[in-house]
Parts: sequence; structure tokens; C-alpha cells
Amino acid sequence: MDHPTHSHKAFLAVVTFAVAALLAAQIAHAQDQSGVSVFNFEMTDGHSDWDWLEKGLADMITHDLIASHLPVIAREEMQSIAMITQWKAEEMMRKAYGWPMAEIKKSLKIELLVSGTYQIDLATQQVKIDTQIVHLDQGEVLQAFHHTSDLSDVLALRKQLSSEIAAFLVKQSDSGNLPNLESYRPVPWSESVDSLKAFYEGIDLFDRGIYSEAWLKFRQARGSTSDFADALYWQGRMEYFSDRYQHARLTFEDFLATHSTHPSADGAVKEYIHTFERFTRAPNELSELYHNIRQVAPDAKHRLRNATLTTEELTAWKMGRIFGEQGDYHKALEHLNGRTITNGRSLGDQWSRIYAKRSTESAHTWPKTVDLPWGDVMEFTEESPELAVNYRRPRRWGSYHLIPPSGKLFKTLRVWIDAPNGYNTVYQLNIQQVKRSDVYVTSSQYPQYHKFPEDGYLVPSLPNVPFVEMSILCYDGMQPLDKNTTYSGIRVLAEYRDIPKESGKVEIICDNSDDFRVFSGDQMLRSGNGTIAFLEPGRHTLRFLPHSRAYLSQFRQLCAEIPYADFEVEVEVKAGQTTPCKVSFPWKDPVRFQDWQVAEVHAATPAPLLVDLESTNPDHRPQILMEDDRIRLLWSEGGDIWTCESLDGKTFTNRRHLALPVSTAWEENRPRCRIDHQGRYVLAFRSDRNKDRVQRLYMTWSRDFINWTAPKQVRERYVEDYDFINDPISGRLVLAEAADAEVSLWQPDDYFQFHQIGEFSFQYPVVHLQLLPPNQSGSYEIVAVQKGLHWKDRFGNNFGPNFCYSSRWLSRDLSTWQEDTNVRLEWAMDNKYGLSAIRYTDNRTAMMRFGTSPTGMHSSRARLSWWQDTAKPDINHALMISAILSHDSDMAWHPKWGAYLTWFSASSQPEHKPKGPFVIYGPDLEPWLKPVDLKQYPERSAPKFTPVIGGQAGSGFVQK
Repeated sequence: MDHPTHSHKAFLAVVTFAVAALLAAQIAHAQDQSGVSVFNFEMTDGHSDWDWLEKGLADMITHDLIASHLPVIAREEMQSIAMITQWKAEEMMRKAYGWPMAEIKKSLKIELLVSGTYQIDLATQQVKIDTQIVHLDQGEVLQAFHHTSDLSDVLALRKQLSSEIAAFLVKQSDSGNLPNLESYRPVPWSESVDSLKAFYEGIDLFDRGIYSEAWLKFRQARGSTSDFADALYWQGRMEYFSDRYQHARLTFEDFLATHSTHPSADGAVKEYIHTFERFTRAPNELSELYHNIRQVAPDAKHRLRNATLTTEELTAWKMGRIFGEQGDYHKALEHLNGRTITNGRSLGDQWSRIYAKRSTESAHTWPKTVDLPWGDVMEFTEESPELAVNYRRPRRWGSYHLIPPSGKLFKTLRVWIDAPNGYNTVYQLNIQQVKRSDVYVTSSQYPQYHKFPEDGYLVPSLPNVPFVEMSILCYDGMQPLDKNTTYSGIRVLAEYRDIPKESGKVEIICDNSDDFRVFSGDQMLRSGNGTIAFLEPGRHTLRFLPHSRAYLSQFRQLCAEIPYADFEVEVEVKAGQTTPCKVSFPWKDPVRFQDWQVAEVHAATPAPLLVDLESTNPDHRPQILMEDDRIRLLWSEGGDIWTCESLDGKTFTNRRHLALPVSTAWEENRPRCRIDHQGRYVLAFRSDRNKDRVQRLYMTWSRDFINWTAPKQVRERYVEDYDFINDPISGRLVLAEAADAEVSLWQPDDYFQFHQIGEFSFQYPVVHLQLLPPNQSGSYEIVAVQKGLHWKDRFGNNFGPNFCYSSRWLSRDLSTWQEDTNVRLEWAMDNKYGLSAIRYTDNRTAMMRFGTSPTGMHSSRARLSWWQDTAKPDINHALMISAILSHDSDMAWHPKWGAYLTWFSASSQPEHKPKGPFVIYGPDLEPWLKPVDLKQYPERSAPKFTPVIGGQAGSGFVQK
């Protein structure tokens, strides 16, 4: 096994050039200038040997302007919006481009845009470049440049153009005062046409998955410019993607030793570290590696989507996660506490709270060093069980962290609100545990809004947690956030109970439900899979309730639609130990579901925590790939693509991740796999491994599901969602992709080189889609989920959950599409939207739509629907399966295997890695598609939720 060496050198500061925009304030001559972005140029006439200049010109001009400390937006950010808007520079030059100026300005936060066209005349060996600087608000051309030179002088011409653009941006017209670009150049670049041509051709070969030829091009680029830093980095990348780790490490070490401030240094470090993390998770080995990097560049910045991390924060985060994963929570807290700021909140603090909770389960004391990144902290003592928070200025909402005394847990809480407008004001009070998947009680439970009582709101029988979050939101009647509806403080009276001196824990794993709650007597212990702590030794009777919020009598219909019944188990808890408790919910109607069973999925190999800092949950639903002789599951987790398989449909093998060149140090997500007409596995996924570091779509193929070809970038635009099929009519792949509200259809000419065959528009942005092969009548289907608008309050502000629309579109030729208006469904969801559609038998289509519920319900909801080609869709009498599935779910059907449903146990907070994947299966979907007869299901008797406010009956629902 390879071990870290002491030759690791620096990390570059910024993953993207966007941070350079912050330097604008240092420019004496540009105090009043706005941000600018250089978009791709376009060759309108010439030879393909020179099409590398389209991105090359924009790349080099951006490089020159940033070297001059001008506020230029990152190339990668520009490339992302250019792909979305399908940028055409030639149309801009002719003023014929209907491009969304407002969208570009909003996305990039710029006022000025630079782009242009060029022509190559091979007969005269000349190049002509026409450039414009456009004001986005006004749509006017502020400055135009026209240059012509010999092809051999194109780089000198580019430098002159960069100087003139820089002069315009700093409002200098005297050529003698033009910025000295060379004096600002941070890293060695090439001034050789041959080197740059080879470099950009190498980038193109990498995008096409031809790594060996790309490696030769980067070597060639360095041939005439030996200190060409970018070419050296990309040479190392080709060695890394080709799994030649020893060569890649030497090249990266050479690159970082001499170019520690290069914009690509972060990528070199990311890939370099990954060559070690793949083979070891030993803290001592990785600590040495991280220490060496931190010593060289402690303040370097690393871009992670919306977060910017220093090297110290990055490595501290990694070390904290390593120790936390191994159960050494004390060392984890030392590394994580107060670190890793992202989006104004601390990712390190988020994990510090998680590890502090786990540490408290054994130490019985909340660590005092753990910072709480937002809200007010209310730290109780035995002498002071009543605390208050007052505000000079009234507010409409607030969040609070309640910490009990050492060795204690909260037994009850009574909350008072100081309402200056009197107690006729309506409030929403939320009490929850440290992780949001354990929401215990909220006063917005049916009815959603209520008046806050003068004698306080009583929350009895709190779960076993050493830390409670509370939030308050003000309403005026049914209207949200009225500026006159405020409160000026709160008061909380706590009642404690002792943590048992000798306590144990129970680990709950339910393999056929995602949405349930666990009770001991009248006390709710937790919701969903996970750990129950602070239990006294001995035998405990645990009661499991599916989707317990639906047990309210006025929502009996929801309760009736849930397919599971309550059940109880007894567990033996031992002091200082964790007792595993693996359970399965019984069917409410065992006759109806007698053929449906749970498949066993082994998960002996856990997903690594070190690959992707953001992916603590599966990125998207696991896909079921059914073959005649086996069933495969495929999903994204931790930034890698994972798989397992079954030969009998009942037991699945241990998980394994797809190795290089599929799973890398970069993020891979949304995998889809199909079998083409040649019997090959064709895998598609999104990744940010490209030069611009934005999510793009890649494809690769394999004959054994182990060895894969080098993935090829098939689309140069951002794709929100996509799907593809092997068309039985043409014998070729068909790709459907969604970007905003546009859906386009593509077919390959050769090896994933696609051409467009159709396009149509939706009313709202598409967040999920599925493409289905032709049915008996020869019609292709696209089933999609669109994200609609928020509700509007009386002030016109967005309010409440989003509206989702699921719709079905039909086509016989893949180019002309028409909506089936009978299948258009509308429902309200919060932040997660999902869809899984299959061809179920020859003339039926089944669709599962799912997502988080509207505000105040806090749980996933899913519903199955179906329709036939010859009949009106049956969309109103489908069994609600939210007690089973999360929003990361998939279903499939095969004549041999029957119907399968798979999902991960959802977790909205990174308290623990989600369990799964889980699989249930049966011969068909009929039990799920039968209408529900409410007469079969009498009203439930337990647990009863009754209003308890100040000891008196009222309108807020809590568990009694």
C-alpha cells in the first residue's frame, strides 16, 4: 500500500477565478466599474484545426484580465450559464440573439459581457477577430474592437485585445498607461500557438474519453513550452484517470512544487489525496498527508459548490470525520468545532453537534466547547430551570438551542411568548430534537395555526435527547409573516429527569419502512432508523407505528391508505452496549400483500466519508436494472457510484463502488444504466470532472459491469435531469434531457456523439423526467415532474410549499410531442420532488410520485398511479406508500422477476449515513393499485393525540 510522503506541496488558493472579483476594490482606476465575464468566441469561417480558439480566446483573455486584478467572473461559472442559455456569439454580434440578458446578469451578477467572433483565412494565413463589450441592462454595445493579423501572430493579437479590454474596463484611453499584463501573470503560460493548440485539443480528447491521446497532447504542449503549468497539471490528470497512480503522484508533486498558487492546484491536491484515501483510512497515515499540505498552504481556498474552504478547514474537516467515523468523538470535536464555514453556516459546527450528541450518550454531559452557529442558546442548570430571552426590537421568528444540566434530560418544557399585540396573535411553535428526522411535536399539527395560550404551551414527555432545538414563527390569522405580528421574547420552564447511571442503547433498523415512530408506553423515543440512547438496562417493550402523524382521527383516510399495521417487540438492553433491533412492519391486510416480501441487501462495505464533503445522503434514487438472469441496483453515494446484484431476486451481494475511470475524486451522481442492442451496459451519470468544474453528462460502456471505457462528455450544457432508452425500433439509444423548462431528444451517430431529433417546452422548470420505450400502439412516453410557483400571501410574497405538476407526453416519431392532459396532476410539496415511471405490462404505465410533504407535515409522501392506453387514467384511487418509500426511490417490473421497489432510509440531517438500499418485491403491482375501501378500516384507538395547553384542552396537538 502507498503511504503519504513529505514531498506534498501546496494547494492553490481558489478553485474558481470568482474570488479574483473580490480584488476589484484594490484597483485605483476601477472603483466604479461593474463585474464582467468573457464568453466563448465563435468561429464563423475557417478550418476545424482552429476551432480550439473558441474556448481558447475566452480562456486566455479571462486569464489576462484576472492577472491584471480586474473583477472577471470565473470561466467555469460562465461556462455553466452559457450551456444553459445555449450561447451563440455570432447571434449576439448580429443583434439577433434572443438571449436572456436578465438571466445571465442574475446568475453571474455582472453588468458587462465580452465576446465575439473570428474568421480564419487559410489562403492568406490571416485571422480576423471582432469583439464587443455589451451592457446587459441596456443591451447596448459599449465598445467594439476589430483586429486582423497573421495567424502566426494570433497570440500577440490576443494580448493586444486583452490590453484594450482592460483599458476600457479601468476607463483608461492612453495606450501608454495600459496595464502591464506580464507583470501580473501569476503562473507560467504558453506563448506558443503549437503548445496552446495541443493543450486545448488535449482538453477536447479528455472530454471525449480518449485519455492516452490526451496525455500525448499535453506532453506535446510542454514540448515547446517546458514550464507550461496547465499542461503539466493535465498530464498528471490523465495519469490519474488512467489509474496510473505512481506516475500521477510524481507529476502532481512536480506541479505543486513549482506552481503552488496555480488556479488548478486545488484539483491536483484533490486527485493526489484521493490516490491515498482510496487505500487507507488510518488516521495516522492520513494525518501526515494532511499535515504536509496544511504546512505549505494553510490559507489556500478550495471551492466546494457554494462553499469556500481554506486548506486548514478542509483537512480539519477530513480529520474530524475520520475520528468521528471511528468513534473517537473527543478528537473529532477538536478538529471540527468552529471550522468550515459554508453558506454562512458552519459545516464543522454541524458535525460538532452530531458528535457532541454521540459523546454525550456516553459522557452524559454536553461538551461546553461546541459552538452553536445560529439562534439563541438557553443553557439550563438545576438551580435555574426557568430561562428567558428578551429582545429590544420585536421579531417575527426565532430559533433556540436548549441544553439541559449535566447528567440530565428534559422531561417537559413549558413555553411562554411575550406578545406585544396580545394573545390573539397566532403563532407556530416547533419543538424538535437535534436532527430534523426526529421531529417530535409541532403545534402546526392539524390545525396548522393556533393562538398561543397565556399560561404557556406544555410539551410533555420529550424523547431521550441531550439537546433540543425550538423555533417560533408568527402568523396573523392564515397570513404569514405580517409585519405587525411579532413577539419580543420567550420564557421556558424546564422539568428534568436523570440520565440512568448505567444505560444502554438500541439501534433500530427497519427494512421495509422509511417513515415510522417508536414509542415506549406514551413516550416517543425516535422517528425512523437510528439509535435510541439513555435506556435503563433490562427488557423494554417498543411499539412501532407507521406514519404516526396520520393517526389523528380527522385524517382517518390517510391512515387507512397506509399498508402497514402497528406492532410491538421486546428488546434486552445491556449497560454500556448497543442492542441491534432489526424489524419489519407487518401488512395491515396480509391477504392482499401475502406475496410481497423483503429482499436481503448486504452492506458490508460502507461508503467512504472522504470523497465528497457534501454527500452524506445518496444523491438520488437507486436505479433497478433488471436482466433475464439477474437484478442490479445502482446508486450514487458519497460522490461515487455504487452497485450490488442478485441472482435469485431475494438476496443481494455486498455493495461495491465502480472503480476508475467511473468513480473518482470528483463527484459522480444521478447514474442511469441501460443495455444497448449489442448487449453492452451503457452507463450515464453527471460529474464535475471537466475543465470548467460544472455538472455535465457523461456516458461509458462495459460488457462485464466491472471494466468500463473512459467516460465521454456527451453534452456541453447543464442538465437538471435526464433519461435514456435503447430504442427497439431504430436499435439506437435515445437521450432525453431537461434544462429549466426545455426538454430535448437526442440520438447518437457514433460512440455517444449525439445529434438533436426533437424538442418541446414545459410550463414550469422540469426537476425529474423519465423516458419510456414505445407501447403497444407505438407511442413513446415522457413522464415529468415540474416545479410550480409558491403560494402567494396578501403582500404578493412567496409562501408555503411549491406546487408540483406531473404530466405525460406522447410521441410516435420522437420529434413531435403532445401532452396527455388527462394525466396532469397537481400537488403541493416542499423541497424534494420525485418520480419513477415504468411500462407495467404492454398497455399500462405506472407512475410513482413522491416528495416531502407540505409545511407542518415533515414527512415523505408517495403515491402510485396508473393508466392504460385505451382508458381514462386511474389516478385517484392509489394506495399511499409514504410509510415505505422516501423521495429517493425507484421501481421496476420484469415478466420474470415481477415488481420491485427500492429506496434509502431518508435523513434530512447528516446525523448518520442513511441505511440501505432496501428492497421489497412481489409478483405484480396490483395490491398497490387497488382502490381503498375505508369501511374496512375503523378509526384507530392509539396513540391518541389530544390538545394539551397549560393543562387545559385547547387547539394545539401534542401527545398526551
